[in-house]
Amino acid sequence: MDRLVSVLIPTFNGANTIERTLKSVLGQDVNTEIIIVDDCSKDQTLEKAEAILGSGNRPYKVIRHDKNEGLSASLNDGLNLSLGDNILVLHQDCELMRADWISTAMKYMGEKVAVVTGYYGIMDPSEMNVAKKTFGLLRRQIHARPLEKEYEIVNFSEGKCDLYNAKMLQSIGGFPEKYRIAGEDLSVSIQIHQRGYKILKHFNLPVIQRYGGRAESFRGNLQKEFEFGKAMGGIIGNHKLAMFRTGVGELYGKSRTVHRVTQVIQTIALVSVLVGYLLSQSVMFAFAALILITLRYAYYAHLVWARLRDIPKLSRHRRLDALWMPSLGIVTDIVYSCGVVYGLLKWTGGRKI
Repeated sequence: MDRLVSVLIPTFNGANTIERTLKSVLGQDVNTEIIIVDDCSKDQTLEKAEAILGSGNRPYKVIRHDKNEGLSASLNDGLNLSLGDNILVLHQDCELMRADWISTAMKYMGEKVAVVTGYYGIMDPSEMNVAKKTFGLLRRQIHARPLEKEYEIVNFSEGKCDLYNAKMLQSIGGFPEKYRIAGEDLSVSIQIHQRGYKILKHFNLPVIQRYGGRAESFRGNLQKEFEFGKAMGGIIGNHKLAMFRTGVGELYGKSRTVHRVTQVIQTIALVSVLVGYLLSQSVMFAFAALILITLRYAYYAHLVWARLRDIPKLSRHRRLDALWMPSLGIVTDIVYSCGVVYGLLKWTGGRKI
């Protein structure tokens, strides 16, 4: 446990959350170096970070980009400076909720496990506005901790709080810089599985993500859905169907993968029947569209109700939330799917995604 762990924190306009993130790292019970890579923030992110780091007793390094270069480029700059045997990639809005988070995660690293990620716990509801809560539920990010298991093997890392084997990460060339904002974690996860390694999600390693920046608003979250879809389009273009062939994920990981796939399938089916209706004016196509929308609404209603039932502290108006939130879920299907198409087109054109 005396081995050095490099904690790599990419930042961009994270002044509202960076202090809690850094304090949670400074309180860890292992030997760490902290590497901040600021991607040309316009707020006080770097000043606040340096103030916190300067008051601590951990070695740290700071890189500041003169222009915004994207998440993958920031991660790779930090990776090139890292000295640790393991690297914790931690986003600026994530807080480690145990002082032994890193040391516990290290116990699960081994010949076959190359990544350990944590459980995204529920922040104090008073800190969550309606937009944060709604999209956390719709994306299946907010979920109750499974009581029957300690950990499970998943298809993909979370991308926001992951402990990597440094040699493995360097062997695949770090993070693919074709993905500017999102998607780099999916690409790395696919390459990890292709090399015979596993990714472990540990439910006793809680992390609180406070969703700063665009995640504060409905409009910003819809923009993020488009970005997620665009990244997925690039992943499909780059890795083809490899992401669906890993086959190692257990319940949680598979449910999120299936959710993203059905978003695209639902949108394709809905657009197809609507086009059929416009061309033929047949009532059968209109009826088919109504059925598709109703079934998808029912899916989201069940999803939201189940999460709110399992985590009562999230809402005092569970029935009302379970009525209106599913409508927004249908909108996210369309926005995400448009992003997938755009990402495929950008990948085909050889541009960054």
